[in-house]
Amino acid sequence: ENFPAPSVKLRGLLLSTLEMELGGRVAILKFPLSFLKETGCLPQDAEGVIDEPRKIEGVEVAVMLREENNNKIKISMRSQGNLDVEKIASKYGGGGHKNAAGFCVQGDFEFAKELILKEVEEGL
Repeated sequence: ENFPAPSVKLRGLLLSTLEMELGGRVAILKFPLSFLKETGCLPQDAEGVIDEPRKIEGVEVAVMLREENNNKIKISMRSQGNLDVEKIASKYGGGGHKNAAGFCVQGDFEFAKELILKEVEEGL
C-alpha cells in the first residue's frame, strides 16, 4: 500500500496522540484541525488510521476524536469483541454497525473523551 508523503506525515502525527485508557482496553487518537493545515491533507487522507491502535494487544475499542468547525468533535469507534459501538452512536444521533460507528458532539476534546470513556466503560 502506498501513500503520498503528506498523508504519511498526517498518520504519524495522529499516532503520536495515542492515549491508552481503561487498563489498555481503549485506545484514543486525537485529530485536531491544525494537523490538516500542517500537512496540507484532507480528512480523508487519515482513512484507516483508526485501525492501527486495534493492533495493540489488549485493545478492545479504538476511538478517533476529530475536531471539526463550530466546536464539534466527530467520534469514530472501532471495536473487536463484544462491545456494540453502534448502540453508543445511536444514543447520540449517529450510526454504523456493531464494530464500526460514529457520531458528533458539541464540545472540545476533553468533553468528547470523557463522554466516550464513560459510555465504553459501561458497555465493556
